[in-house]
Amino acid sequence: MNKKKRTNECDKEHLLKKIRKLEEKIRKLPVLVEESDNNEICKEGLLLSPVIMDSDEQEIYATRVDHEDTPPLGSPTEQIESSHNDNSDNDQILDESVLEILGAVHSEQKGVTLHQEIATSWTEILTNGLKKEEREEISKSNLPFQNCLELCAPKLNPEVKSALPESARKRDQVIESRQKQISTVLSCLGSALQGCVRGSDVKDILKKVNQASRLLCGTLYLDSASRRSLVLFYINKDMKESLQHTRPQEYLFGNDLSEKIKTAKSVQKSV
Repeated sequence: MNKKKRTNECDKEHLLKKIRKLEEKIRKLPVLVEESDNNEICKEGLLLSPVIMDSDEQEIYATRVDHEDTPPLGSPTEQIESSHNDNSDNDQILDESVLEILGAVHSEQKGVTLHQEIATSWTEILTNGLKKEEREEISKSNLPFQNCLELCAPKLNPEVKSALPESARKRDQVIESRQKQISTVLSCLGSALQGCVRGSDVKDILKKVNQASRLLCGTLYLDSASRRSLVLFYINKDMKESLQHTRPQEYLFGNDLSEKIKTAKSVQKSV
């Protein structure tokens, strides 16, 4: 009788060792495991990585799973909750400095609203250009500084000019004309900066800044006109006439070009 009791106790102790050994293996398993056809054990919804278990251990584990109410480690329930937590981290809004490091693509942004009077004044020049009389008047009243003559547009050397073809000379004249306007703009800004340093009247400073801005608007218009001329050179005659009646806006030939072309075609058909 005692022998039988000792045998049962030995079997029980052996069984407990098996259980502890199996639990130790389970604790070392990762929560999420990729599926495989040959190296997994699926028991009662439990997904495990390859674990070598003898027949006794498999029987013990199956018995424990059947009697436990809470899902074991690495169960589908815990996998779903872990996946949910990972997704919530992905939705976190990143700090602006972090986005700069990552080189995140920003959508096109627009600046603040300009005072309506200034916007109206600039839009007129950007659309129709700056009058020649005003441009000459600003240039005469804002000559280059005596101690900074490098602001002047460099003249083309006569020796080089005589060696150039007519087309190259004309192209150089266009660039020189633009440089002269930029030189006048810098003279205006230099006077404004000097006025700030010396504490001049705000209206005098404002006048110089306004002259510089108007000249820059005029320069931008002239560059748009040059681009339009280059494009029109390759456009057929019928379409060219429609394009010539447009004004540069957000697009070089206006924002409603498609409608204007359709209207022009309708007029031609009716004639």
